[in-house]
Amino acid sequence: MNGSGSLLYPINLFTDSYLETIPLSTIIGKVAILQSFGILFLVSTVYLVSLLVKNQMTSLFISAFMIIGPILLTGNAAPLGKLLHLLPTTYFNATRVITHQLAVENDNLNISFVTGIYVLLVSSCLIICIIVFLKKQHEIKQLFHKTK
Repeated sequence: MNGSGSLLYPINLFTDSYLETIPLSTIIGKVAILQSFGILFLVSTVYLVSLLVKNQMTSLFISAFMIIGPILLTGNAAPLGKLLHLLPTTYFNATRVITHQLAVENDNLNISFVTGIYVLLVSSCLIICIIVFLKKQHEIKQLFHKTK
């Protein structure tokens, strides 16, 4: 409790009473974990798009649209509020997720640190499986063409 420079400084959570706090060090640790999984999802998504689209500029545009679009919609599209916990891009703003600010703003209590871990891991694994499948298909096509 030595002030805002201390890792033990209490940060308010967005709850009904606003009396619940957690230390800054806990927030930093959870943010680092969530951001790491977010980076894994981001890299795998861009790689998948680059595999599917051979043109670099088109690949860049599609990747940016697929990733930035849902981030900008978070909190702005009321009908999506109930489904935000299922979108991996929701968890890119990890600080708002950890402090429950995003959950309160969108009236979706399913948005949490644990849900973010699951959603980012499952979606990253799914994308990586698709990448492996596409790579195997490409190898099979190359082997088939070489034998002809």
